[in-house]
Amino acid sequence: MLLFVISFIIACFSMKDMEIRGIGNILGKQQHGHAVKIGMHLYVRLLNHAIQEMQGVEQETFRDVAVDIPLEARIPEELLEREEDRMLLYQQLASITSEGDLQKKREQYSVKPRFSEKGELHPTLKGLFDLLEIKLLASKSTLLSIDTTYPNEVNHLESPRITLNADAPLMGLGDKWELVWTKDTRGTRARSSLGALGPQWVHHLKQVIRQCSKTSQEVE
Repeated sequence: MLLFVISFIIACFSMKDMEIRGIGNILGKQQHGHAVKIGMHLYVRLLNHAIQEMQGVEQETFRDVAVDIPLEARIPEELLEREEDRMLLYQQLASITSEGDLQKKREQYSVKPRFSEKGELHPTLKGLFDLLEIKLLASKSTLLSIDTTYPNEVNHLESPRITLNADAPLMGLGDKWELVWTKDTRGTRARSSLGALGPQWVHHLKQVIRQCSKTSQEVE
């Protein structure tokens, strides 16, 4: 039944529609011109789950955490012109379930001239690998979502503000993060701005998510 539903969804949208509109692809809905949410993770895992279920293969549980961060993450057309090739690579990357495998794939593409220059991945492709890593880390953490509030005329923010939402109190995140205490959140929400986190904000965010891992919470 699940496989039929997914197949029906695929049939309803052309490949071009999926890539542009974010239906069943890894890019998801682009917000404010830069931020992207990954939807392909859940889509690919549901498809794999359905196929393996039919084959009687034991399933590994994967928790998909919604991530919206101000990071340009995509495979640009100048790297892969054919839509089919881009979609295939998106699917391959989205099906990775371990940090080790993702790092191997990153290193593999870092030495390919088409995708990198002097060992450095194309910026938006690097952003895609970073976003995938954040998704993997978040899936093993106490986080429920990672959201971003963008500057506008109402909130008067100087830079995008990232908010972490968890199902357990967030402790020891450092002085760059502000805990949000209300009768509803009770320390399960924390926020910081890109201005406060600095140029290496992506690296810092990964470190913070690792601190929120369920393993470390259990050890404490």
